[in-house]
Amino acid sequence: MPIPRNWNGDGMRSVNIIDIYPEPTSIYFDNDETLIAYWVFNESAEREFIVIFEVELSKYDHQIYDIDSVGKYDTDSVLYVNYTSPTLAVQSNHSDIINLANQIIGEERNPYRQAKKIHAWVSDNIEYGDSTNILY
Repeated sequence: MPIPRNWNGDGMRSVNIIDIYPEPTSIYFDNDETLIAYWVFNESAEREFIVIFEVELSKYDHQIYDIDSVGKYDTDSVLYVNYTSPTLAVQSNHSDIINLANQIIGEERNPYRQAKKIHAWVSDNIEYGDSTNILY
């Protein structure tokens, strides 16, 4: 399970891990330098994992001044594939999500403006808290 950690002072800093339950078998950094807690159990069972932490957040403001210069993404790049591949939590290949994204962006072809439209829609329409409606 990924564990919160400092991110170069951009957005998340001063992370203080107070407790992890149950105590992990090991904690290590993966190839992407993500801090991972790992457990080994002898039997298969449903378990509850808890990470209690304090964090200081700072505003991270990113500005693109020449929006029209934003070109198409290199969809074959390792970076693009790594951050856009579907997962159980982000089902970017689900037909309902693809159709909704296309509806939201409409005729817009600039990737930056597309992302802004989708971000605005999510901010206006998604209520956070209950994760029981995830499409697994």
